[in-house]
Amino acid sequence: MKNIRTKLVAIFVAIVLLLSVTTLIGCDSGVDSRSIVGAQINDNGELVLKYSDGSEENLGTVVGKDGEDGTDGEDGAPGIPGKNGADGKDGDNGKDGTMDVTVSISSTDTAIAAAVAKGLRSTVSIEAHHTKNEYNFFTGMTSTSNYTSEGSGVIYTLDDQNGSAYIITNHHVVYDSKSNAAGGISNNIKVYIYGSEYSGQSFTATYVGGSMTYDIAVLRVENCEALRSEFPFACEIADSNTIAVGETSIAIGNAEGLGICATSGIISVDSESITMNMADGTATVSRRVIRIDTAVNHGNSGGPLFNDNGKLIGIVSAKLETSSVDNIGYAIPSNVACAVADNIIDNCANTTSKTVQLATFGVTVTPKNSEARLDTATGKITKIEQSEIVSTTPGSAADGKLLVGDILVSAELNGSCQPITRNYQLIDTMLEIRVSDTLTIVVLRDGVEVSVSVTFEADDISSVK
Repeated sequence: MKNIRTKLVAIFVAIVLLLSVTTLIGCDSGVDSRSIVGAQINDNGELVLKYSDGSEENLGTVVGKDGEDGTDGEDGAPGIPGKNGADGKDGDNGKDGTMDVTVSISSTDTAIAAAVAKGLRSTVSIEAHHTKNEYNFFTGMTSTSNYTSEGSGVIYTLDDQNGSAYIITNHHVVYDSKSNAAGGISNNIKVYIYGSEYSGQSFTATYVGGSMTYDIAVLRVENCEALRSEFPFACEIADSNTIAVGETSIAIGNAEGLGICATSGIISVDSESITMNMADGTATVSRRVIRIDTAVNHGNSGGPLFNDNGKLIGIVSAKLETSSVDNIGYAIPSNVACAVADNIIDNCANTTSKTVQLATFGVTVTPKNSEARLDTATGKITKIEQSEIVSTTPGSAADGKLLVGDILVSAELNGSCQPITRNYQLIDTMLEIRVSDTLTIVVLRDGVEVSVSVTFEADDISSVK
């Protein structure tokens, strides 16, 4: 009876342990949608899991069989007359088999944990302090109140020797139309690195410049002791043009102002345009974004979106909030966010300018012949489309050089040439152009490739709100 009881306890512990581990792995991996509906140890001591789709999985031996009882000893040989020999001793019971439980850790879980750890080193939380005047209609008096908006950011460049860094965030994180500050931009911006939110170890950041149209702003931190430590890390940047639907997306930020946290999901749409109200409420603007099902909340704005290698693929900017919508969030692609940030740094650092300077090409393009393609080497599905010129602006840089009906083939700027396979690529390139830069465009015109070069002058570049 003692052996049977020991075996039952061992079985119970094995089932509980392995069911718990399997549930955790299944939840984190996001790959297997099956659920466990039963578990049984067979006659060989192997744990067999039964799934909701009717399939089974043998996890191997988790408890050994009981050993067989030893055989009774034979009676002793007859003794001297009048006395029987003593009975032989019963054989000892066989030993119970040993329990052998093996727990494996999902490689997907390990990769995401490493990506989050990497991302935490470059993520910051942001507090933008404002003052505003409020008129009381009943008393006829005006009072001044203080308030704070909270968001997130990512360390874009870092000089750990001097303790200085450039930080990317959303424009709306540091802007408020009701603020008394010049241009509505907070003049009291505090930044926290991960681990210091609750200890009050903030450092001051200054506003370098930004764009309400692109919803990107750049902050500057200088002579900061916290940035001289080994923990802060400038983010590594991925090419957001290469992302595909279904890939991992990890958002890290100051959700609801409660401190830096991480959530994970997948990319739902690799690139789309949405129309939003500008932060000052004066107009609407169309923005190119990545759609994600990763959980994002107020306070995530301006924070990084990473892939499963911990590389930046976007800046979280918005989400849909209605009773009929679940898990629709948006991020500005890293290629756009970084191009805007570089534009701001080049044109606004150490100057009085605070806005993006955008080159105007003078053409309107539209997608044509869009199709999906499977990359058999990676298993990814990507979109390919032609970009056709549908109008040109008289007197513009492209006037007389590019024609309606031209199909864009490639674009080369500052020695870097890229094929044009998506309609947005030429539009994004405009952010990278500076005065005196030459852009070389190859187009397909009447079935023949034609190369066109355009050099941009100061008149071809203008400020963007």
